[in-house]
Amino acid sequence: MKDKKLEELFNGYFDGIDTPDTSITENAKKFVKKPSVLPRFAKIATVAASAALCVTAAVLITVYSLPVSAPPAADAPDGGETYHDGELLTESVSAYSLSKIDPSLKFIERLSFSPNANVAVSKAEFTDGGLAFVHAKAEFVTTLRYDAEVFVEFTDKTYSPLSGYGDGEAGYYRGMEYALTREVAENGEPINKLFVESGGVKYYFNVISSDPYAYIACLQLLK
Repeated sequence: MKDKKLEELFNGYFDGIDTPDTSITENAKKFVKKPSVLPRFAKIATVAASAALCVTAAVLITVYSLPVSAPPAADAPDGGETYHDGELLTESVSAYSLSKIDPSLKFIERLSFSPNANVAVSKAEFTDGGLAFVHAKAEFVTTLRYDAEVFVEFTDKTYSPLSGYGDGEAGYYRGMEYALTREVAENGEPINKLFVESGGVKYYFNVISSDPYAYIACLQLLK
């Protein structure tokens, strides 16, 4: 299907160009003399220029034939430097005052007050100082039962058992980007392994439930 507007614009453009008069070009030809014989030095210059052109072409072919290293792929959210248990000091903490440690832990604190939930919490600090993560084990019931393990991480490095969470299938839920890996537990129930990063804090959920969409319940906890 033709675009009439574009056709009018281009026709107008070409209509505005004056083509040269044929008689002018014919007259100009009369004043152009054909060279009779190419002088010897011109022939030598031509041969030299051709040789230079061949050398340049060979160099360009060589350069473009060299293997080009691709830029390194961006790391997954948890694909950087890892740390291990030997670098940590852990202790149990109260689930009812987690927001005093960091506001991002408020959702675990809220969950601990629910009559349908049972929550146990610990925190891990590096031996040389600084909070690594807070770990919570929770059992909670809505219409279904959920057995959840949650890590909230406060460092750019990744706790080694959590490596790979960021490699899951990417998704988007109410303004949050996430990565999801689905597995099956020994009892046949679905496992949802969820990774979310928000405000410089990393959230990891490992949930076993008959609910195949248990990760949605976890995302709703963060909202």
